[in-house]
Amino acid sequence: MEEGFKEALERDEALKQRMDELFETLRQRMEEGFKEALERDEALRQEFQREIKGLRQEIASLREEFRSDLQREVKRLEEQIGRLEKWLFALTVPVLVSMLGILGLLSQAFLFKPA
Repeated sequence: MEEGFKEALERDEALKQRMDELFETLRQRMEEGFKEALERDEALRQEFQREIKGLRQEIASLREEFRSDLQREVKRLEEQIGRLEKWLFALTVPVLVSMLGILGLLSQAFLFKPA
């Protein structure tokens, strides 16, 4: 009977040792898995940071391009307005002179009517 207890105790001790080894292996594998996941996460974070930086640069470039396009368009419109003002002035003077001439002719026609 004593030998049966001794064998059971040895089996229990062997099982305990085997379970300890399995738990240690599991712990190591979990640590390795967490470490690998952390490395992957860090790599993804860095990749996202690079992409975000690239997008920010692209947005800044597009904003600058849009601003310069708007400045060119405003300048072009200012030039067109200047040309239109010159044309308007150039047409206004002859129209005013013509109106004065017509008024002069009409006033002569009504003032100096033959009786």
